[in-house]
Amino acid sequence: MIIPPIPPFENERLKHLRSFKILDTIPELDYDSITELASTICQTKVSLITFIETDRQWFKSKVGIEIENAPREHSFCAHAILQPQEISVFDNLNLDQRFKDNPYVKTGPKFNFYAGVPLVTDDNLPLGTLCVLDYEHKQLSDQKLEALKKLARQVMSLVNLRKTKIALEENKR
Repeated sequence: MIIPPIPPFENERLKHLRSFKILDTIPELDYDSITELASTICQTKVSLITFIETDRQWFKSKVGIEIENAPREHSFCAHAILQPQEISVFDNLNLDQRFKDNPYVKTGPKFNFYAGVPLVTDDNLPLGTLCVLDYEHKQLSDQKLEALKKLARQVMSLVNLRKTKIALEENKR
């Protein structure tokens, strides 16, 4: 297993992430609807909206998995955010040097497929991903990958709206 490197823009990325005040918030229907759509469109067992913090990835929304977060060093998404403008597709995790010894590949839940779209701020900083995972080897069509990108933009619209709403409420006080 190759632990994902810390990106050179990490301090600024974390500052932006925390400014959205989204970490450890309760589930919300709008986000849950997006993960459900992503899983349905891509025909995967698992879909997540993740935010990558200093030492963990936290799941704002999840379909098909019960855990709330995972260590960053085991995170497929922490690899995906290294290229903020690219969708990351790892279609056979068992054969990929970065992941073949990852506990989520080897022991449980034994994922074998991952596709993740970075959730990117207007300043081009990746906060996390909208991702889909499965236990079987998969390939997604260009149409499905494009749908994932559009859903990721919707996630960022919700995150930005949340930040605006918080700022307005703070200004009222």
